[in-house]
Amino acid sequence: MKRQRVVFHEFGDPVDRLELEDCAVATPNSGEILIRLLHAPINPADFNYVEGTYGLKPKSFPAPAGMEGSGEVLQVGQEVHDIHVGDRVAVLSGAGCWQQQQVLDRDQVFVLPSELDPEQGAMLKVNPPTAWIMLHRYGKPTAGSMVIQNLGNSSVGLAVIGLGRRFGLEVVSLVRSEQGREQCVAAGAAANRVFLDSKEGLEQAKEVLGKLRGSLGFNGVGGDSALRVMNLLGEQATMLTYGAMGRKPLKVPTGLLLFKGLRLEGFWLTRWIREHSSEEYHEVLSAVAEAMLAGEIMLPVAARFPFTEIKAALGRVRDGSLGGKVLLNFREL
Repeated sequence: MKRQRVVFHEFGDPVDRLELEDCAVATPNSGEILIRLLHAPINPADFNYVEGTYGLKPKSFPAPAGMEGSGEVLQVGQEVHDIHVGDRVAVLSGAGCWQQQQVLDRDQVFVLPSELDPEQGAMLKVNPPTAWIMLHRYGKPTAGSMVIQNLGNSSVGLAVIGLGRRFGLEVVSLVRSEQGREQCVAAGAAANRVFLDSKEGLEQAKEVLGKLRGSLGFNGVGGDSALRVMNLLGEQATMLTYGAMGRKPLKVPTGLLLFKGLRLEGFWLTRWIREHSSEEYHEVLSAVAEAMLAGEIMLPVAARFPFTEIKAALGRVRDGSLGGKVLLNFREL
Protein backbone atom coordinates (compact mmCIF):
# COMPACT_ATOMS: atom_id res chain seq x y z
CA MET A 1 0.00 0.00 0.00
CA LYS A 2 1.29 3.45 -0.94
CA ARG A 3 0.73 6.86 0.52
CA GLN A 4 1.83 10.33 -0.57
CA ARG A 5 3.79 12.93 1.33
CA VAL A 6 5.08 16.45 0.67
CA VAL A 7 8.89 16.55 0.58
CA PHE A 8 11.84 18.67 -0.55
CA HIS A 9 15.25 17.51 -1.78
CA GLU A 10 17.23 20.68 -1.06
CA PHE A 11 16.77 24.07 0.56
CA GLY A 12 15.15 26.86 -1.41
CA ASP A 13 11.90 28.54 -2.30
CA PRO A 14 9.08 26.23 -1.06
CA VAL A 15 7.03 26.86 -4.22
CA ASP A 16 9.92 25.47 -6.26
CA ARG A 17 11.22 22.83 -3.85
CA LEU A 18 8.15 21.10 -2.42
CA GLU A 19 6.77 18.13 -4.33
CA LEU A 20 4.69 15.00 -3.83
CA GLU A 21 6.36 11.64 -3.31
CA ASP A 22 5.00 8.11 -3.03
CA CYS A 23 6.14 6.01 -0.07
CA ALA A 24 5.08 2.84 1.72
CA VAL A 25 2.81 2.81 4.78
CA ALA A 26 4.43 1.30 7.84
CA THR A 27 2.79 -0.84 10.54
CA PRO A 28 2.97 0.53 14.10
CA ASN A 29 5.30 -1.32 16.45
CA SER A 30 4.89 -1.55 20.20
CA GLY A 31 4.32 1.90 21.67
CA GLU A 32 3.41 3.40 18.28
CA ILE A 33 0.23 4.43 16.47
CA LEU A 34 -0.73 4.82 12.82
CA ILE A 35 -2.72 7.93 11.89
CA ARG A 36 -4.18 9.39 8.74
CA LEU A 37 -3.73 13.13 8.55
CA LEU A 38 -6.87 15.26 8.33
CA HIS A 39 -5.81 18.93 8.18
CA ALA A 40 -2.60 20.95 8.39
CA PRO A 41 -2.03 24.72 8.43
CA ILE A 42 0.74 26.44 6.51
CA ASN A 43 2.77 28.51 8.96
CA PRO A 44 5.68 30.94 8.44
CA ALA A 45 7.95 28.32 10.04
CA ASP A 46 7.04 25.91 7.22
CA PHE A 47 8.48 28.38 4.71
CA ASN A 48 11.58 28.95 6.85
CA TYR A 49 12.15 25.20 7.27
CA VAL A 50 12.22 24.58 3.51
CA GLU A 51 14.34 27.70 2.95
CA GLY A 52 16.88 26.42 5.48
CA THR A 53 16.53 29.49 7.74
CA TYR A 54 14.63 27.85 10.61
CA GLY A 55 16.15 26.79 13.93
CA LEU A 56 15.64 23.13 13.00
CA LYS A 57 17.21 21.43 10.00
CA PRO A 58 16.30 18.09 8.39
CA LYS A 59 18.71 15.25 9.13
CA SER A 60 18.64 14.03 5.55
CA PHE A 61 16.97 14.50 2.16
CA PRO A 62 14.40 14.02 0.84
CA ALA A 63 12.88 15.70 3.89
CA PRO A 64 9.13 15.62 4.65
CA ALA A 65 7.62 19.04 5.36
CA GLY A 66 4.90 20.28 7.70
CA MET A 67 5.13 21.50 11.29
CA GLU A 68 1.67 20.68 12.64
CA GLY A 69 -1.64 19.04 11.84
CA SER A 70 -4.48 16.89 13.07
CA GLY A 71 -5.13 13.24 12.33
CA GLU A 72 -7.32 10.24 13.07
CA VAL A 73 -5.95 7.07 14.63
CA LEU A 74 -6.15 4.07 12.28
CA GLN A 75 -4.19 1.48 14.27
CA VAL A 76 -2.45 1.21 17.64
CA GLY A 77 0.51 -0.97 18.54
CA GLN A 78 0.99 -3.04 21.64
CA GLU A 79 1.54 -1.21 24.92
CA VAL A 80 -0.65 1.69 23.78
CA HIS A 81 -3.66 1.63 26.07
CA ASP A 82 -4.82 5.26 26.31
CA ILE A 83 -5.33 5.91 22.59
CA HIS A 84 -7.92 4.11 20.49
CA VAL A 85 -8.80 3.67 16.84
CA GLY A 86 -10.94 6.62 15.78
CA ASP A 87 -9.44 9.10 18.25
CA ARG A 88 -8.49 12.44 16.75
CA VAL A 89 -5.07 13.75 17.63
CA ALA A 90 -2.80 16.75 17.18
CA VAL A 91 0.59 15.79 15.75
CA LEU A 92 3.48 16.85 18.02
CA SER A 93 6.35 15.20 16.15
CA GLY A 94 7.79 18.33 14.62
CA ALA A 95 8.63 18.77 10.95
CA GLY A 96 7.38 16.09 8.60
CA CYS A 97 3.66 15.68 9.17
CA TRP A 98 2.44 16.60 5.67
CA GLN A 99 1.76 13.02 4.63
CA GLN A 100 -1.40 11.01 4.21
CA GLN A 101 -0.47 8.44 6.86
CA GLN A 102 2.21 8.47 9.51
CA VAL A 103 3.50 6.16 12.25
CA LEU A 104 4.25 8.03 15.47
CA ASP A 105 5.36 7.25 18.99
CA ARG A 106 2.60 7.50 21.57
CA ASP A 107 4.13 10.64 23.07
CA GLN A 108 4.20 12.38 19.68
CA VAL A 109 0.47 13.05 19.69
CA PHE A 110 -2.06 14.84 21.86
CA VAL A 111 -5.57 13.38 21.95
CA LEU A 112 -8.06 16.08 20.98
CA PRO A 113 -11.41 16.49 22.76
CA SER A 114 -14.04 14.74 20.68
CA GLU A 115 -16.09 17.96 20.52
CA LEU A 116 -13.25 20.02 19.05
CA ASP A 117 -13.37 20.78 15.32
CA PRO A 118 -10.37 18.92 13.81
CA GLU A 119 -9.54 22.03 11.76
CA GLN A 120 -9.06 23.96 15.00
CA GLY A 121 -7.23 20.94 16.42
CA ALA A 122 -4.82 21.10 13.50
CA MET A 123 -3.79 24.58 14.71
CA LEU A 124 -3.51 23.63 18.38
CA LYS A 125 0.20 22.80 18.61
CA VAL A 126 2.01 26.05 17.79
CA ASN A 127 0.23 29.38 18.07
CA PRO A 128 -2.17 29.01 21.03
CA PRO A 129 0.55 27.44 23.25
CA THR A 130 2.90 30.26 22.26
CA ALA A 131 0.32 32.79 23.44
CA TRP A 132 -0.45 30.84 26.63
CA ILE A 133 3.18 30.33 27.65
CA MET A 134 4.22 33.92 26.90
CA LEU A 135 1.33 35.20 29.02
CA HIS A 136 2.50 32.90 31.85
CA ARG A 137 6.20 33.60 31.35
CA TYR A 138 6.51 35.34 34.71
CA GLY A 139 3.69 33.64 36.58
CA LYS A 140 -0.08 33.66 36.33
CA PRO A 141 -1.34 36.75 34.47
CA THR A 142 -2.55 39.51 36.78
CA ALA A 143 -6.07 40.76 36.09
CA GLY A 144 -6.02 44.39 34.98
CA SER A 145 -2.43 44.32 33.68
CA MET A 146 -1.78 45.51 30.13
CA VAL A 147 -0.20 43.56 27.26
CA ILE A 148 1.01 45.30 24.10
CA GLN A 149 1.40 43.27 20.90
CA ASN A 150 1.95 43.69 17.19
CA LEU A 151 0.52 41.21 14.67
CA GLY A 152 -2.70 41.46 16.66
CA ASN A 153 -4.72 39.63 14.01
CA SER A 154 -2.21 36.77 13.60
CA SER A 155 -3.04 33.40 15.12
CA VAL A 156 -0.81 34.17 18.12
CA GLY A 157 -2.32 37.65 18.43
CA LEU A 158 -5.91 36.41 18.30
CA ALA A 159 -5.08 33.76 20.90
CA VAL A 160 -3.61 36.48 23.13
CA ILE A 161 -6.81 38.49 22.77
CA GLY A 162 -8.98 35.48 23.62
CA LEU A 163 -6.86 34.43 26.59
CA GLY A 164 -6.67 38.05 27.69
CA ARG A 165 -10.44 38.02 28.15
CA ARG A 166 -10.15 34.83 30.21
CA PHE A 167 -7.58 36.38 32.54
CA GLY A 168 -9.05 39.89 32.66
CA LEU A 169 -6.14 41.54 30.86
CA GLU A 170 -6.02 44.77 28.88
CA VAL A 171 -4.70 43.73 25.47
CA VAL A 172 -3.56 46.48 23.11
CA SER A 173 -2.98 45.29 19.55
CA LEU A 174 -1.18 46.85 16.60
CA VAL A 175 -2.32 45.69 13.16
CA ARG A 176 -1.32 46.42 9.60
CA SER A 177 -4.77 47.05 8.07
CA GLU A 178 -8.39 47.88 8.76
CA GLN A 179 -9.21 44.26 8.03
CA GLY A 180 -6.84 43.30 10.83
CA ARG A 181 -8.62 45.68 13.18
CA GLU A 182 -11.94 44.06 12.33
CA GLN A 183 -10.53 40.59 13.01
CA CYS A 184 -9.26 41.64 16.43
CA VAL A 185 -12.62 43.13 17.37
CA ALA A 186 -14.40 40.01 16.14
CA ALA A 187 -12.11 37.98 18.43
CA GLY A 188 -13.20 40.06 21.42
CA ALA A 189 -10.79 43.00 21.45
CA ALA A 190 -12.13 46.39 22.52
CA ALA A 191 -12.29 48.71 19.50
CA ASN A 192 -10.36 51.39 21.41
CA ARG A 193 -7.51 48.93 22.06
CA VAL A 194 -6.65 48.18 18.40
CA PHE A 195 -4.48 50.58 16.40
CA LEU A 196 -2.77 50.64 13.04
CA ASP A 197 0.89 49.63 13.21
CA SER A 198 2.20 52.97 11.95
CA LYS A 199 3.62 56.23 13.25
CA GLU A 200 0.14 57.72 13.21
CA GLY A 201 -1.31 54.67 14.92
CA LEU A 202 1.29 54.93 17.69
CA GLU A 203 0.38 58.55 18.34
CA GLN A 204 -3.31 57.63 18.42
CA ALA A 205 -2.60 54.82 20.88
CA LYS A 206 -0.69 57.17 23.17
CA GLU A 207 -3.55 59.66 23.06
CA VAL A 208 -6.19 57.03 23.86
CA LEU A 209 -4.16 55.26 26.56
CA GLY A 210 -3.01 58.43 28.29
CA LYS A 211 -0.60 57.42 31.04
CA LEU A 212 -1.47 53.72 30.83
CA ARG A 213 1.37 51.52 29.66
CA GLY A 214 1.94 47.80 29.25
CA SER A 215 3.94 45.57 31.57
CA LEU A 216 4.45 42.87 28.91
CA GLY A 217 4.94 43.13 25.16
CA PHE A 218 4.89 40.57 22.35
CA ASN A 219 6.79 41.19 19.11
CA GLY A 220 6.41 39.03 16.02
CA VAL A 221 7.62 41.54 13.45
CA GLY A 222 10.83 43.38 14.36
CA GLY A 223 12.03 46.70 12.95
CA ASP A 224 9.94 49.81 13.54
CA SER A 225 6.94 47.73 14.59
CA ALA A 226 8.85 46.30 17.55
CA LEU A 227 9.93 49.82 18.48
CA ARG A 228 6.30 50.93 18.57
CA VAL A 229 5.52 48.09 20.99
CA MET A 230 8.43 49.20 23.19
CA ASN A 231 7.14 52.78 23.19
CA LEU A 232 3.82 51.60 24.65
CA LEU A 233 5.48 49.66 27.48
CA GLY A 234 6.05 51.02 30.98
CA GLU A 235 9.12 51.04 33.16
CA GLN A 236 10.71 47.66 33.92
CA ALA A 237 8.44 46.01 31.34
CA THR A 238 9.52 43.02 29.24
CA MET A 239 9.12 42.49 25.50
CA LEU A 240 9.23 38.92 24.20
CA THR A 241 10.14 38.46 20.54
CA TYR A 242 8.64 35.27 19.09
CA GLY A 243 8.88 35.95 15.36
CA ALA A 244 10.39 38.13 12.65
CA MET A 245 7.71 38.54 10.01
CA GLY A 246 9.19 41.87 8.96
CA ARG A 247 12.60 40.23 8.45
CA LYS A 248 14.22 43.28 10.05
CA PRO A 249 16.35 43.45 13.20
CA LEU A 250 15.28 45.11 16.43
CA LYS A 251 16.15 48.78 16.77
CA VAL A 252 16.48 49.71 20.42
CA PRO A 253 17.16 53.32 21.47
CA THR A 254 19.54 53.38 24.41
CA GLY A 255 17.12 55.43 26.48
CA LEU A 256 14.56 52.63 26.51
CA LEU A 257 17.13 50.40 28.18
CA LEU A 258 18.74 52.96 30.49
CA PHE A 259 15.84 55.11 31.61
CA LYS A 260 12.85 52.81 31.05
CA GLY A 261 14.68 49.67 32.10
CA LEU A 262 13.06 47.48 29.43
CA ARG A 263 14.00 43.83 29.23
CA LEU A 264 14.19 42.23 25.79
CA GLU A 265 13.96 38.45 25.53
CA GLY A 266 13.28 35.87 22.85
CA PHE A 267 10.72 33.09 22.92
CA TRP A 268 10.86 29.96 20.75
CA LEU A 269 8.28 27.30 21.51
CA THR A 270 10.59 24.50 20.37
CA ARG A 271 13.18 25.47 22.97
CA TRP A 272 10.51 25.71 25.67
CA ILE A 273 9.34 22.18 24.83
CA ARG A 274 12.91 20.89 25.04
CA GLU A 275 13.37 22.48 28.46
CA HIS A 276 10.10 21.23 29.97
CA SER A 277 8.55 17.85 30.56
CA SER A 278 5.95 16.31 28.27
CA GLU A 279 3.52 16.52 31.19
CA GLU A 280 3.96 20.30 31.35
CA TYR A 281 3.50 20.64 27.60
CA HIS A 282 0.36 18.50 27.67
CA GLU A 283 -1.01 20.64 30.50
CA VAL A 284 -0.63 23.69 28.26
CA LEU A 285 -2.24 21.89 25.31
CA SER A 286 -5.15 20.83 27.52
CA ALA A 287 -5.62 24.41 28.69
CA VAL A 288 -5.68 25.88 25.19
CA ALA A 289 -7.96 23.08 23.95
CA GLU A 290 -10.34 24.01 26.77
CA ALA A 291 -10.14 27.66 25.69
CA MET A 292 -10.94 26.62 22.11
CA LEU A 293 -13.94 24.60 23.25
CA ALA A 294 -15.14 27.58 25.30
CA GLY A 295 -14.96 29.80 22.21
CA GLU A 296 -12.26 31.97 23.76
CA ILE A 297 -9.81 31.00 21.01
CA MET A 298 -11.16 30.57 17.49
CA LEU A 299 -8.57 30.75 14.72
CA PRO A 300 -10.04 31.80 11.37
CA VAL A 301 -9.43 29.78 8.22
CA ALA A 302 -9.00 31.82 5.04
CA ALA A 303 -8.73 29.02 2.48
CA ARG A 304 -8.57 25.25 2.14
CA PHE A 305 -6.63 23.28 -0.47
CA PRO A 306 -6.17 19.56 -1.11
CA PHE A 307 -2.59 18.72 -0.13
CA THR A 308 -1.98 17.68 -3.73
CA GLU A 309 -2.32 21.38 -4.62
CA ILE A 310 0.53 22.39 -2.33
CA LYS A 311 2.00 24.94 -4.75
CA ALA A 312 -1.33 26.73 -5.15
CA ALA A 313 -1.77 26.74 -1.39
CA LEU A 314 1.69 28.26 -0.87
CA GLY A 315 0.90 30.90 -3.47
CA ARG A 316 -2.30 31.77 -1.62
CA VAL A 317 -0.31 32.30 1.58
CA ARG A 318 2.08 34.60 -0.23
CA ASP A 319 -0.78 36.69 -1.60
CA GLY A 320 -1.16 38.19 1.88
CA SER A 321 -4.24 39.83 3.43
CA LEU A 322 -5.58 36.37 4.17
CA GLY A 323 -7.63 36.99 7.26
CA GLY A 324 -6.77 33.53 8.56
CA LYS A 325 -4.78 30.37 7.97
CA VAL A 326 -4.50 28.40 4.75
CA LEU A 327 -5.22 24.74 5.52
CA LEU A 328 -4.12 21.68 3.61
CA ASN A 329 -6.76 18.97 3.58
CA PHE A 330 -5.69 15.35 3.48
CA ARG A 331 -9.22 14.07 3.04
CA GLU A 332 -11.83 14.97 0.44
CA LEU A 333 -13.03 18.58 0.56
